[in-house]
Formats: sequence, structure tokens, C-alpha cells
Amino acid sequence: MAEFNVNKEVTSKLKFQPEEKYGNLCRGYLTGVEVIENEIGKINAKGEVSSSEFAGLTVPKLTFYFEQHKNSNLDKPRYYEHKETIIPNLQSEVNGGGNIEIKVLDALYGQQWDRIKHIHDCFASLSNYKALDKDVETAGKKLFAGYAASNKTAESTVKLYTAYFNAIAKAFNEGKDNKAIYTIDDKPALCWIKLISAYKTHNRLCFPTFVGTGFIELYRKDVKASISFSASESVIIGSNKPNNVSVPTPGNDFSDDVKAALGL
Repeated sequence: MAEFNVNKEVTSKLKFQPEEKYGNLCRGYLTGVEVIENEIGKINAKGEVSSSEFAGLTVPKLTFYFEQHKNSNLDKPRYYEHKETIIPNLQSEVNGGGNIEIKVLDALYGQQWDRIKHIHDCFASLSNYKALDKDVETAGKKLFAGYAASNKTAESTVKLYTAYFNAIAKAFNEGKDNKAIYTIDDKPALCWIKLISAYKTHNRLCFPTFVGTGFIELYRKDVKASISFSASESVIIGSNKPNNVSVPTPGNDFSDDVKAALGL
């Protein structure tokens, strides 16, 4: 039975909107970083036994929350969530099943770390910034060694990723004096943000898979942003303009039920 709730929010949050006057970049704030855990069901939405290697396990997701800068008080709030998820060891049945090649995992793990490090580096000049500590280094090295291990399991991957993501979230939220590294005087710092039409699907705006020349940097008054769009990048949802679709991208080898649990 449906629940009747007079306080129910019936509209979804508005998403970031590129600003044409700034070359389709956005201005916004990183407002939070957290690890969310979701259990992957053993039975999928179709009532079938899940084929996911993570079925029955609780997997972590590292989420970065952004809010767009308002040009006036009349503007409605707009939001963007960037999610880094656990990378599977196995290909989905749709993609033929079997182990994902190490060279592909090398690319996926490397790209994921590059994106996280790039966001962290963005705030290096702020007073609350603190360099990544031993906890992140230790968790990262164990994770990278783990994906290449011959005896890896879904359980070991989840355990390593949970430690890794928690160490990263702590590094963002507990800088100098235990203050978030992305704040100035306890308020989020304004940034330039580049979002592009998602590779392959073009159904949403998101950070690029590759860092390239960058997708986030601190906003400085009267200083032009250094980040820009490449010829293969579009901001048009549903665009037929091809982004680079030959690169491996996170989530491609997740089944639909896993994608739903991870919010992909």
C-alpha cells in the first residue's frame, strides 16, 4: 500500500546547468563527501537470481556533492552528485562474462584515482588543505595490489574498497584543524566545474572519465578558467555528437540491478 505523506517532495532536484557566458562551464561548490553503502540483492528486479559477483554483499560508493552557484536569490538550487563506485572483477553476462583483463582494470583503477586526486588537488591552496595521509596511501596500495591478485574475491574487493573510500572521504572532510579542505571560513569554496554529456549514453551531464586538462579548479575573481572542452566533448543531453567511446568507463560491466543499487 502506498504511504500518504503531506510533506512528500514530489519534484526531483534540479541538475547543474552549463553557463554559456562562461564557455559552458559551471560555477559551483563542493558541499560534502561521504561513503554510502548499499546491499546488492541476491534477487534482481525481474525476480531472477542475480548474476552479479557482489550479490548479497554490501558495497561502498564514494559520493561528492556539489551545489551550483546562484546568480540571484531568485534562482532555484541546482545540484550534481559525482559517484565513484567499486570496480567489478567480472564482466557482465551481456558483455560475455569472465574476468576483466588486467590491462582494462589498470586503466579503470588509474582513471578513478586520477579523478579523485584531481578533485583533492583543486583545494591545495586553501588554508584548510592537508596533504593526503598515510591512511589513504596504505588503503590505495592494498586496493591496487588486490585487483591484480590471483586469489581475489568479491568479498576481498569489497573490503579493500570500503577502507579506501572511507580513507578518502576522511581526507576531504578532515583537513587542518579537522575542517573540510574545500571550505573557506567554514563556507564551501567557489569552483569552476566542467560537466560533459555522458560517454555512450548522453543521458546526463557528468565529469569526464579522463582528467585531461582538468574539470574542476578554484574560482578566482577576474581570472579566466584554464579548463576547457575538447573537440570530442559536448554539453548537449541526447547529443549525437560522439564523445570518445573507445575508453573503458566505470559501470559498463554492472548488471542493471547493481547499477540501480549504486545509483548509476
